[in-house]
Amino acid sequence: KLGPVTIAGSLIGGSGIRSGSIFVDGTIGPVRIGHDIVGGDGGGTAQISSDSGIASVSVGGSLIGRDGNRSPRIATDGNLGRVKIGGDVLGGAGQFSGSIETGSNGGVGGKMAGVTIGGSLVGGSANATGFVASEGDMAFVKIGHDFVGGSISGTMPNLQGSGFIESDQRIGSVFIGGSIIAGTDASTVGALLFNATINAEDDIGAL
Repeated sequence: KLGPVTIAGSLIGGSGIRSGSIFVDGTIGPVRIGHDIVGGDGGGTAQISSDSGIASVSVGGSLIGRDGNRSPRIATDGNLGRVKIGGDVLGGAGQFSGSIETGSNGGVGGKMAGVTIGGSLVGGSANATGFVASEGDMAFVKIGHDFVGGSISGTMPNLQGSGFIESDQRIGSVFIGGSIIAGTDASTVGALLFNATINAEDDIGAL
């Protein structure tokens, strides 16, 4: 187990695998990051990850995806308490970058108590980026500004799941203070698939 964690500045990943990350097999107490969480070029960088549950996460700035896969993300196979991001959640060029999720480490995911994003939720240039997903019930998602998928141009291929909110069970409520924008398809061969989508396996209480 790991008790409360406070970082007054930022959590920033690098070029090495899992650099700048907090990994625990057990539970993690409340986590507070004063400024940003920024992914790096390496895989799995700037992660807050637990196999058994995270009490809560508060980030003063933004969650910013970069080139590395799963860089950064907040993830657990257990229950995830309330997550508050003061700024934006931005997907990057690496798959699963800029993500908040349960059931992401190969186990059975727990419930998500709720996610508040002060700014926008924005998908990246890779598939499955800039998203909030839970294998258990998701209490709520609140986005202060826009919910935006990624864009493609030229001969870029399909872009799928760039920006999404999803639960394998139910979503209690979703609030978006601005607009839902799928992105722009200016390509000659590709298509935007499931960009900026809200999906629940069971039901959505309120939108």
